[in-house]
Amino acid sequence: MAADRALREAGAGRALTPFFRFPYSETSPAHILEVNALGFADIEYTADTNGWKGTEGGMTVERAVERAVNALRPGAILQMHVGASQGRTEVIDAQALPRILDALAARDYRVIDLRTLLTP
Repeated sequence: MAADRALREAGAGRALTPFFRFPYSETSPAHILEVNALGFADIEYTADTNGWKGTEGGMTVERAVERAVNALRPGAILQMHVGASQGRTEVIDAQALPRILDALAARDYRVIDLRTLLTP
């Protein structure tokens, strides 16, 4: 509840995104009901590039792209991260993104804002 209050106050006048993803996707039916009661819909990803693991975790740009391309399906939601794990400077997902977008376009997929699914 405190996090919800803080988000609403920080949004001052702007509508909040109606979607919520549980950290690490750790959830339960009871948690989903609680989030729904606050006006959010639980939304989870269908695949993760794992770029967040970094090279120390065995990831490369090529592997992140491969994971994304292998996950392509209508309605797929790909999780990527904007930065690196604590103490690291690599940004595998940021480096992989242009190649992933090219692969999406080559296969006639497109990226959408999930909020467009809420309007007729």
